[in-house]
Amino acid sequence: MTFKLKVPDIACQGCADTITQSLLNLEPSAKIQVDVSAKMVTVESATSSLENIKQAIISAGYKIE
Repeated sequence: MTFKLKVPDIACQGCADTITQSLLNLEPSAKIQVDVSAKMVTVESATSSLENIKQAIISAGYKIE
């Protein structure tokens, strides 16, 4: 399942790396793409729910629109 989330707090590649690592901790096999300029996170997940993905991003210190 693929999820696209708007994360307005993404400011730089460091933010993208933090979010990516948080999501990989949740699901190591997930495919994650962070578009810093569009402030979008795309997650292709086999096992994680949308709620779990949102929680991982929030736990990393970011808000979701």
